[in-house]
Parts: sequence; C-alpha cells; structure tokens
Amino acid sequence: MQRWRVGREERGERTTKYLNQRGFPISFSEVEALAEGAVIGRPHFARVMLRHGWGSSWKELFDLYLDSDEFHQVVDYDKPCARECIDTIKSAEGYVSLAHPYQTGLQGEELEALVRRMKDWGLDAIECYHSGHTEPMAEEYLQMAKRFGLYITGGSDFHGKMIKPEIDIVKLELELSFLI
Repeated sequence: MQRWRVGREERGERTTKYLNQRGFPISFSEVEALAEGAVIGRPHFARVMLRHGWGSSWKELFDLYLDSDEFHQVVDYDKPCARECIDTIKSAEGYVSLAHPYQTGLQGEELEALVRRMKDWGLDAIECYHSGHTEPMAEEYLQMAKRFGLYITGGSDFHGKMIKPEIDIVKLELELSFLI
C-alpha cells in the first residue's frame, strides 16, 4: 500500500510540473491545501484550475489537459493490476466490485472474459448502474452479473458539486444484504 501512496504523491508532483509547463502556475501546496488531507487526484488539480478561471468546467479541463493522451504519456504512473487490487481488498475482508466497466474499453466476449478471470480471483459484484452507462450497457452488465452470480452495484459517480458539477447524486434500490 505504501508503494501506491508514494506513487500517488510522485504523480501529483509530475502533474504540477506538467501543468506549469503548459502555462498554469499551480503549486502542489495549493492542491494539497484544497484536498484537506484526502488522497490527491486529478479532480483536485481541476478544482484549483477552475478557482483561477483557467477553464469553464471540470470536463473541459479533463478533456484538454488532465485526461489527454499527452497527459498520460508525460504523467502516467504504475498502477496496481486487477489481481493485486482484488487480493488486497480480500485480505482486508472487503467486497470487490468492478466499477465503471465501460472504462475498460471492452464489451461483449472480451469483457466477459475479463469478468470471468476476475470472478476466479474473487470478484463479488459489477457496477451495472452508473451515470456514464447507456441503457444497453446497463443491460449487458446486468446479464453478465446474473450469468456469473455477481452482486449488482451502482452509483452516479458523484464526487461533489465542486469536482463534478454536471453529475447529481442518485438514489438506487439495490440488494445490499450481502454486505451485512
């Protein structure tokens, strides 16, 4: 875990340098202050940029800078693999849900192969309801959950109005007795 924490801090420093080189004089200490002790991520940089008037929306800043191909080439970092994440969560007696399955870029048989592999490693659930899912996506994920005996999770991906103002918090009726 310490390895990933240090990696996140190093990524924060690289993100600061990347944005400085593109004309945004952000200091890492300003981002840390805004984060108020939370793990620092790209949404914190976007909030600082918005505070300074360097963009009109969180989405614009991600599209142009914080999730661009150039950003990933310059700032990307070593991420834990799915197996390591599952093992870590299971060792802490947690439940594992595949969040944002659409972000894998996989669908159909390719996504099913990934879910099958992750199920073998200990996957418990799949996020079937999400603000980024279309109706056909949600249906595909619901059918997959049923086929593999996975629990269904969901969420709006609401991170607060300061971070994702275009997303509202939603209420979902889900079966959660497995968490008790």
